[in-house]
Amino acid sequence: MTFADTSVLTDFPVFNEDRHHKARLFLTEASRRGIVFYEPLQLDVELAEAISRRYSREVVYKILREVRNRVELLDEPLIHEAAHSSYCSC
Repeated sequence: MTFADTSVLTDFPVFNEDRHHKARLFLTEASRRGIVFYEPLQLDVELAEAISRRYSREVVYKILREVRNRVELLDEPLIHEAAHSSYCSC
């Protein structure tokens, strides 16, 4: 499973041109390579909170839809289970 830090996804909307450019390149290349990112459901809340400070509700929903199209949202117990089975021989 591949995870991206929430900061990469919050940089995707244009707040800082340089950070946006880097995030866009990263996500575009990952998409081109068929890499699927798995993120906790909490990403929706964190991302909406970060971008709602600068954008209208309509723009926030548009950005959330675009990000959701690039990631798979998972319940946190599934993430913990995947991490546990991948890295622990317990």
